Amino acid sequence: MRLSLLAGAALLLTASPALSAASLAGGTSADIPWLRLIGALALCLGLAAAAVFALRHRQGATGGLPALWKPRARDASPPRLVETGALRLSNNVQLALFTIDGEPWIAATSPQGQVSLVRCGEQAS
Repeated sequence: MRLSLLAGAALLLTASPALSAASLAGGTSADIPWLRLIGALALCLGLAAAAVFALRHRQGATGGLPALWKPRARDASPPRLVETGALRLSNNVQLALFTIDGEPWIAATSPQGQVSLVRCGEQAS
């Protein structure tokens, strides 16, 4: 009974003139609100440009449009954190040697996320 109802419904849907390819090919085109689409695109582009200006101003690069595309000048100061080496002791422990502001440090890490930081020359506690 259910199978015959489903087959009848499928036959009605496929035989419907509203869904046939011939009626779709001869129909009129849908009215596209071009003004609304162009307005929405202009709004999105304007918001994106305003966000760029706001971010550049927030980061300290003030100026007109040419300042947007110039690379920002980097100060010539050396980096504060420099990794000088890394050594894997086993599958579970890795040592990292680095300096912070010219002071040497050792970090031991494990897969569980445990990190031990020790200043070089100090006793581990």
